[in-house]
Amino acid sequence: MSNANHTAPGGPRLRLPRPLVPIVFAWLISGLVSWIVTGVVTLVHTGLDAGYPLRWLHVWVLAWTTAFPLVAFFGPRVKRFVDRFGA
Repeated sequence: MSNANHTAPGGPRLRLPRPLVPIVFAWLISGLVSWIVTGVVTLVHTGLDAGYPLRWLHVWVLAWTTAFPLVAFFGPRVKRFVDRFGA
């Protein structure tokens, strides 16, 4: 059951304007996935030492700036494609 007047414990919920939802989703998912993938790949290829966090940060920033526009552009198109197969 959904209630439009529902508030989260501790105060009102933050509501994004509908047009911003896909952009915020793309920003968050691209950041999270690129953070995890670059962390693993950097670790495997360069090892864990004192310079690892800075190498990871450098690679992650590059990956995120690439991933975000790609997810923002292709995400809605992929969703429409997948929706064709839904119930």
